[in-house]
Amino acid sequence: MLRIAHISDLHIACTPRWEQLNLKRIFGHLNWKLNRCRRHSLKVTERALEKIAADPPDLVILTGDLGQMGLPQEFEKAEDILSPLTRKGIPVFSINGNHDRYGQEPDSDKAFEESRERLALGMKVDESGMLNFPEEGIEIILLNQAQVIPLFKSGGWNGEAAIAKLDSALTDRKTGALRICAGHYPFISPSGIWLPPVCGMRDAEALKDLFIRHQISLYLCGHIHAPFRSTPFDGCLQLCCGSSSITDMVRYIRVDNGAYEIIER
Repeated sequence: MLRIAHISDLHIACTPRWEQLNLKRIFGHLNWKLNRCRRHSLKVTERALEKIAADPPDLVILTGDLGQMGLPQEFEKAEDILSPLTRKGIPVFSINGNHDRYGQEPDSDKAFEESRERLALGMKVDESGMLNFPEEGIEIILLNQAQVIPLFKSGGWNGEAAIAKLDSALTDRKTGALRICAGHYPFISPSGIWLPPVCGMRDAEALKDLFIRHQISLYLCGHIHAPFRSTPFDGCLQLCCGSSSITDMVRYIRVDNGAYEIIER
């Protein structure tokens, strides 16, 4: 049996330094000060992490938006906040969201990757972004959907090359394993409407086709700050856990003998 805890959208904010400011980050900082800081709370995040540490899973998947403005110091702070898990030996696999990429900034991208590697506690994904648990018969696919996008837009995409690479890897792996996928963007909203490209995935249809071809039955995501579950298409359950700095609800996915169960606490 494998137990997974799913959290998302921590939105940990730090004040940018003068040399880190650009137009998008100025608006992002104003958005935080005037709006988001009243909704997102580190105390709520800490309560959620305490619940997870008290009932430790085998791993945690964090589906994006660790930070608010894609700052290296936000990723460092996130590591400190997540330390109750890593100190207990619980690896955290983080996926970047639109708030983790605020421009073509190699330093920020490098800081995120280094933080992601430390949080994973030495566990590695393969070149196509997969975590393999052959004894349990489980494959977990981590998608990188965060792209550099214009001001006032929050969408992203997987990319044609990335989807083709994953398609090839899954075609070669005829393992019969249960396949779980994790990304930042949902296919559909809580109302059942497909998210438009301005705030969702530009290539959602291509990803949907891949899911159907390779029988990916569970999709973990964030971006929408309210927890909900839905079926965007036959054979796939979409599970959005909401923002873990707004609600301290913890979702566990328990996988046993090729079947999964969703547990909410």
